[in-house]
Amino acid sequence: MALYSVLRRTSSSLIPLAYRTIGSARTLRGATSTLRSIENGNFFHHHPRSISTATGEKRGSDEILTRIIDSEIKCALESGVHDCSFDLMDEEGAVWAKLDWSIEPPDGFPFKIQNNAGERTIVLTREYGDDMIKVEADMPRSGAEEDSDDESTDGDGNHERDTESSIPLIVSVSRKEFSLQFGARASPDNISIHSLSIKEHESSEARLVYEPEFLELDDDLQKAFHEYLEIRGLNPSTANFLLKCMISKDSSEYVQWLKNLKKYVET
Repeated sequence: MALYSVLRRTSSSLIPLAYRTIGSARTLRGATSTLRSIENGNFFHHHPRSISTATGEKRGSDEILTRIIDSEIKCALESGVHDCSFDLMDEEGAVWAKLDWSIEPPDGFPFKIQNNAGERTIVLTREYGDDMIKVEADMPRSGAEEDSDDESTDGDGNHERDTESSIPLIVSVSRKEFSLQFGARASPDNISIHSLSIKEHESSEARLVYEPEFLELDDDLQKAFHEYLEIRGLNPSTANFLLKCMISKDSSEYVQWLKNLKKYVET
């Protein structure tokens, strides 16, 4: 949960699950008594093993884990990034997307939204003339994988982007038997392109296709492709909306993951 973790920090290295929202002192209370009990040795004792003792210790450890999970769920819910819901309507007033987010799309938002619970991505689709446009927004990867695959620097060696405040996008613009596929990133008020390829819809042949580095293209050509996407709806307001959506989705998916974890512990 890379986006949501930006808002949180570890309250104790002893319990990896006991994360807390930055700056909120009251969120530490839920785990305090549990941590004291663990540190004082009140839950684990070195007694001769027996079936009843082992069962009791298992029950005690499960209760500790459940208590910490409950505290973490409460903390996540109190963050307030997914405490509302609204429906998106088409031009005829029919509901075509229901979102459990406390945000609203910008005026004139042209895309339909597909959000599948339990998945990492949000998908936007729309038609623009003869073009079918599909945008897949993903949660950012973390750690070395993010650094090795996507990280780039400017001429001074500084990072061109902060991966903690941007999300990866795959934008497909399909027309007849071909499509343009853009690798991009959404950051506040901006969508930047870092790769471009041409795909044949019917081609299944595995081959190495020539693709020039997008950032090595002529500056005017790069600018033209950014404008090409912008008139199709990939503009600063869409970038900001996607960032809010992914922060909210990351939080919501984390809460559901905790609830599923709790169900397992309680079985």
